[in-house]
Amino acid sequence: MDLLLLAKPGVHLYSLLHNSDTAWHAIRFYDHVNLGYGVLISVSGSVAALTLASDVRYYIRRYVSYHLFRTEHTVQMYATPALVTSRYLHRADSFHDGWNYRLILTVTDSIEQPFICTRYEEESRWKSKYEHESPIQEEYKILCTKEEWEEGAIITKL
Repeated sequence: MDLLLLAKPGVHLYSLLHNSDTAWHAIRFYDHVNLGYGVLISVSGSVAALTLASDVRYYIRRYVSYHLFRTEHTVQMYATPALVTSRYLHRADSFHDGWNYRLILTVTDSIEQPFICTRYEEESRWKSKYEHESPIQEEYKILCTKEEWEEGAIITKL
């Protein structure tokens, strides 16, 4: 499982984490990649990912718009913190391809709206809350809780 940190607009998160002694001590033993708009940190499993997110909680609250967890079984699918935490606390089965509650998070070049969350409606159809004309940098498919899916937004509490 990996931890994906998507920075707030105007924040160069990679430099910030490297320049902070506290953050550096938390991430230095993990492979981490600068994405420009955020940082991807590779960890061994869900417990390590949740622990690392807790260790850098201050930086997530202050400098990160969203943090997501790449699921263990699929390279292209991420999960929200609320879903990963609930699955861990309730010792539920691992994530599966038939999970009904999904979002897509689009990273754009727009300064005003760098992240756009879209709700999955049915196979091959996504319903967007926002219209966007900015070039797309990346799209992340996300497994989420029922509440997040109904809201059409990721719960960012940590």
